[in-house]
Amino acid sequence: MKRILIGILVVLVFAQLGVEAKRELVLNESDNNKDVKVAKGELFTIMLPAQPSTGFTWEVTAVDPKILGQYAKPIFRYSSKLMGAKGSYMLRFRALKTGESPVQLAYRRNFEKKIAPAKTYKVVVQVQ
Repeated sequence: MKRILIGILVVLVFAQLGVEAKRELVLNESDNNKDVKVAKGELFTIMLPAQPSTGFTWEVTAVDPKILGQYAKPIFRYSSKLMGAKGSYMLRFRALKTGESPVQLAYRRNFEKKIAPAKTYKVVVQVQ
């Protein structure tokens, strides 16, 4: 009981101070060819549709690693449990340093490097 009261008190104190949980920025297809702003140290995710059973994946083709760091390996989430189902690739980045960097992605088969990608995606990220 004492722990519950302390927990409630901590929540109330933070609420009074105006501290709130910050939501992570999630970019998708509708953000293609746009400029976005993020704060230094902030994480953001790019989530794009894919169907890896066809051999296609999203890969990073351009980013300034001094400004933006890829936070984790890309993750694929299936939209259903059916074999060969479509889903979404999620690529996460962290804003490392103030500046500007493009994030360019290509949707292609990794064994077809000399063939133009089926799709491309680009955002320009301004880190403040």
